Amino acid sequence: MLTTCQSWLLTTQIECDETLFSQKMWMALDRTRYMQSSKTFVMVDRPFWKDKDPETGRDLMSMTLTDRLTRGTYLFDNGDDKPGVICLSYSWMSDALKMLPHPVEKRVELALNALKKIYPKVDIAARIIGDPITVSWEADPHFLGAFKGALPGHYRYNQRMYAHFMQDDMPAEQRGIFIAGDDVSWTPAWVEGAVQTSLNAVWGIMKHFGGETHAENPGPGDVFNEIGPIALEFQMRVALYQCPPLPLDVAGNLQRLHQLALEAKGADLLVLPEMFLTGYNIGVDAVSVLAEVHNGESAQQIARIAKTAGIAILYGYPERTADGQIYNAVQLIDANGERLCNYRKTHLYGDLDHSMFSAGQGDFPLVELNGWKLGFLICYDVEFPENARRLALAGAELILVPTANMIPYDFVADVTVRARAFENQCYVAYANYCGNEGDIHYCGQSSIAAPDGSRIAQAGLDEALIVGELDRQLMVDSRAANRYFLDRRPELYGELNKR
Repeated sequence: MLTTCQSWLLTTQIECDETLFSQKMWMALDRTRYMQSSKTFVMVDRPFWKDKDPETGRDLMSMTLTDRLTRGTYLFDNGDDKPGVICLSYSWMSDALKMLPHPVEKRVELALNALKKIYPKVDIAARIIGDPITVSWEADPHFLGAFKGALPGHYRYNQRMYAHFMQDDMPAEQRGIFIAGDDVSWTPAWVEGAVQTSLNAVWGIMKHFGGETHAENPGPGDVFNEIGPIALEFQMRVALYQCPPLPLDVAGNLQRLHQLALEAKGADLLVLPEMFLTGYNIGVDAVSVLAEVHNGESAQQIARIAKTAGIAILYGYPERTADGQIYNAVQLIDANGERLCNYRKTHLYGDLDHSMFSAGQGDFPLVELNGWKLGFLICYDVEFPENARRLALAGAELILVPTANMIPYDFVADVTVRARAFENQCYVAYANYCGNEGDIHYCGQSSIAAPDGSRIAQAGLDEALIVGELDRQLMVDSRAANRYFLDRRPELYGELNKR
């Protein structure tokens, strides 16, 4: 099947099965942005604008471009003795939105008043015959906009749509539907771009039915790997949610997570604080009651939330194992609702942690998400430099640290997190609570620290959703300038492990 409609219609006017496209593809289709446009036309008795002004000897009117209404006025001549057409106003974006609420008569009035100031000697209104016609593309339910207008940061969405005709790696249920048209184009608003997407789709359909092109006349799919746009899926936007805890309210925390995941659209990963599911300072009895297995009911609900919102989620929770142990754990679920990793806190803090949890036993997993290698620590873990270094030496490029850090230890949020990022030449994302929980006063200051020690996202002391985009080139440049890994002398560190 080949579809050439505006992609928004696949979610508004055309009933589609969710399995037709991947979650990432649905995201790209849904985030397509259209240019608003408004046009108003009138028919006139003849092309009177070609009459000569007796004072200047020039045409009475010509095509007119302005910095306000009408923005653009265009003249259409079908012969000296035949009716002509004037596009009184051709406007875009915010100017088009100014026209949107007005009926056609008001639009004509506004345009004529503006043109009167430019051509005071010309009575355009006296030349109009018939009824005016107007269109606002964004108000048409079968268009919703004139044509695509790409935004900064939308490269990955454009690439997903443009490359969709390359279907060899897709699941079987997603093959066989092809998209083409202006909003699939790499160069929107130009006919050449739309034609290219059609040629791409035709090649894809031919391939789908088992056909092939002549070796001396390759089609777009045959040379796509050499000349097609580069996939930049290795960029990642990370969101951190800093919030007051809702202790003992699992349902309430799941509800606010659902809303938050929808608000965080545009990010690839959402990181929540330590023990987000139940609250942290809840006591041993409550932990014993609320602890869940890693694939329990809450995990299943969060998987559904992640899939619906199209975002990976890392959340903290009390994990109960088959042997009855309870761990302070975090779990990562990807945007398809698949569980990728479960990590247990290895360094327990004070009486509070020791009374509620068993300590994790040295399992420091690394997983890949959007082309980035992720490592995990929980709160107090990051205050031991060996933990972050272990992950960095294993290849971690982003260390995720759900935390529940309190006053007076805000030094950790302010300084230690940046130091860990700099000394290990990786990103560190630190998601903390704010507000109070019992006698604990959380210090907030959640942040994403970059390999060069800068912060690419920073929260204050209050509830906040912050987002930062990881820049791989920044990491490469920082590692080239800072030689910590090259200058290490591990032969001198052996004694540290004996103490």
